[in-house]
Amino acid sequence: MSAQMSLVVVFFSLHVLLASGLKELRVRPGQAATLQCWGPRDAHITLLEWSRPELISQGYVFFFQDQRSYENYQHESFKGRVQLRDSSMMDGDVTVIVRNVRVSDTGIYKCEITTSSTRNDKRVVSEFKHSINLTVTDTGFTEGESKERGHKDGGDKNLSFFNFVLILSCGLLGVMVIVTVAVNIYRKKSF
Repeated sequence: MSAQMSLVVVFFSLHVLLASGLKELRVRPGQAATLQCWGPRDAHITLLEWSRPELISQGYVFFFQDQRSYENYQHESFKGRVQLRDSSMMDGDVTVIVRNVRVSDTGIYKCEITTSSTRNDKRVVSEFKHSINLTVTDTGFTEGESKERGHKDGGDKNLSFFNFVLILSCGLLGVMVIVTVAVNIYRKKSF
């Protein structure tokens, strides 16, 4: 039974991972990409890091600490092209806008926020993380569609694939639960 339960746990974990999803954003070269991210409304943001994991050793997409941004920590390819949507970060909005995107900007962007607040006279430090998959391409767009909507029929082609995988994982999870229950019932009746 241990192996069967392990499989159920693996499929359940896959389901939770897929359900949490990775936000998809598609834009054309030359456009501005709005990478949305929010922290808590009532906390003081002490550190904000926008990064691309494959570029982190060479710098950040955007780096903010001690009430200011630091361009010297920024990856060379993003200098002069990235800014906060709201420089006051009101209501926890730490969204950045990348101007004049290029195909080479395609990738996963990670937003990491460190906040501090005071609760019951104690300083509380919290971290929040969010990821966005940015695709910069001319292909896959049809006339009349907007970058926000994705597909001309009002949906997102990536969302359709996501839904398929989610339904498939739910189905597999259901099968695994049924098989596990059936095996356990059979074993109990056999002894």
